[in-house]
Amino acid sequence: MPDSASEAAPVHQPRIRLGQGLGLGLALGGFCGVIAILTSAASSHAVDNQYLGIISQITMMHAAAFVGLGVAHGITGSKGIAFAMLLLFAGVGLFCGDLAQRLFVGEKLFDFAAPTGGMLMILGWLFVFLSGLNRMMRG
Repeated sequence: MPDSASEAAPVHQPRIRLGQGLGLGLALGGFCGVIAILTSAASSHAVDNQYLGIISQITMMHAAAFVGLGVAHGITGSKGIAFAMLLLFAGVGLFCGDLAQRLFVGEKLFDFAAPTGGMLMILGWLFVFLSGLNRMMRG
């Protein structure tokens, strides 16, 4: 038995390694945040168009979500969350890219680009939901 505090047995403390999960979330969130601020500023000061407002809202909401999902992925290592982030980012890109193309070029990105992006976002959020349920059931 140790006779002083310095000789006490070390207490095991689990380490949380956020690593790549957090990096992915920060990168995707940061990119969406930049787009959100740029489109918000453009819609306020230069171009009065509803598309810019929609792009700004979607990218800002997903910017925060990506940071949170990055933390969740870093803590849990869930492949479902990682896949959800990729689906969400692809969906945001297609949906908002189509709106931006319509605004600045006057044409669709391609047929069904916005609905495809919307479906990818829905699937991404479904994967977040299922990952959460899976985590709850596993304990």
